[in-house]
Amino acid sequence: KVKATHKKKKENRDTNKPKKPPTSFLLFSKEARKTLMEGNPGVSNSTLHALISVRWK
Repeated sequence: KVKATHKKKKENRDTNKPKKPPTSFLLFSKEARKTLMEGNPGVSNSTLHALISVRWK
């Protein structure tokens, strides 16, 4: 027989805890998204993400 697993209780999150800083890719993609949207209006989000990842490499 398989024993039933117990669900772990989530610990209460501290609302005053500072947020983690953004990664370098997030900072880059924020700037790249602005420039790509100006040059390519109407591009889908998936295509936009692919263009950003190519520029990142």
